Amino acid sequence: PKFVLAGAVDSGGIPLTGTESPLVGQPAPDFKLSDLAGASFQLVDHRGEIIVLDFWATWCGPCLKTMPLVDEIVREFPDQKIRLIAVNMEEQPAEIKSTLERHGLNPSVVLDIDGVVAARYSVTSIPQTVIIDREGNVARLFVGGGPKIAEPLRQALEELTSSESPLPSSVSEDTNAQ
Repeated sequence: PKFVLAGAVDSGGIPLTGTESPLVGQPAPDFKLSDLAGASFQLVDHRGEIIVLDFWATWCGPCLKTMPLVDEIVREFPDQKIRLIAVNMEEQPAEIKSTLERHGLNPSVVLDIDGVVAARYSVTSIPQTVIIDREGNVARLFVGGGPKIAEPLRQALEELTSSESPLPSSVSEDTNAQ
């Protein structure tokens, strides 16, 4: 896509991978989907967390190779309230569970049965990984997968977590004082 060619640059003039989409910097489209157990997941309920959406399908080989990599990188930030949500595109729970079991994967999966959420995030090919910051804005969007996503994903999460100040604990103390 043409938007991949135009993006932000870092202080050294090097393009920032994942900033090319027009969704970056915009409020993340809210959605409410069921997970594999039938529980509800609504994005807006997770403000204050960094959410990594991984759009995928069981028939997508690159998705099944990328998901463990994304999961591993998210786990590198155990105390940062970063959550991976694997958004399955238009498949049935039995098929999804079987594929996850066969590949030894155990992410939090939500079901985009009708493809509406994928459309809101302009998913035209998968895997697609979207990072949503704590304020609910799209911070990065990566199309494609494999090993080449590892470093840009890690860098984006490092930037989002290192730019944070220790205000949440002092804010909660002030809230308790009221």
